[in-house]
Parts: sequence; C-alpha cells; structure tokens
Amino acid sequence: MTLICGICGYTSEGGTTPTGNPTCPKCQVVLKRVPEPPMPIEYMGVREPQPPVHVGDGAYASYDGYQIWLMANSPHSSNRVALEPSTFLKFIDYAKTIWVLPR
Repeated sequence: MTLICGICGYTSEGGTTPTGNPTCPKCQVVLKRVPEPPMPIEYMGVREPQPPVHVGDGAYASYDGYQIWLMANSPHSSNRVALEPSTFLKFIDYAKTIWVLPR
C-alpha cells in the first residue's frame, strides 16, 4: 500500500504505525492511501448470468452477464441496485477505506 502526504507529496510504502495513523515526517499530517488503479475490465472474467444467491444480512446478489445486482430482503425484491464493473470496483475501494480487508 502506498501512502502520500497531501501537502508536500512525501510517499511511503507500508502499513500503519502503532497508533494506526502514519504521519508525514516533514509536515506531521496523516498520510492518505493512494488508490490502486482499477482492474481492467478484460481481466474480470466475463461469465454467464447467475441466479440470485443469499450473501448475508438479508442481501441477495445475482449477475446478468455484465452487472452484479443487489437485492434487499428477497431475491425477487424491487429494491435493487445494479453495479457495473467500474462501480463495483469503486464500492470495493470504499470498503477498503472503512475496513481492513484481506488481500
């Protein structure tokens, strides 16, 4: 993971300090994570449409051959969201800002 100072541009490779917030040695501000470039769509492995599956907490997911669909409370719910590949990757990037995800 690459970290960068938003003031002076100092970069660091690595994890966190014991306090969990790595800081710039020059500016003493908390370093921000540099987002990883998105995975090219051609590497994502296009598959045939998949039926809905329960993924936990009342959420269901299906795949239409291009987008992942998320449904709430039922696999046939009208409460649905379609995530195209680039949006799905942004969703994963968002989750990485909140949780420590396994690689």
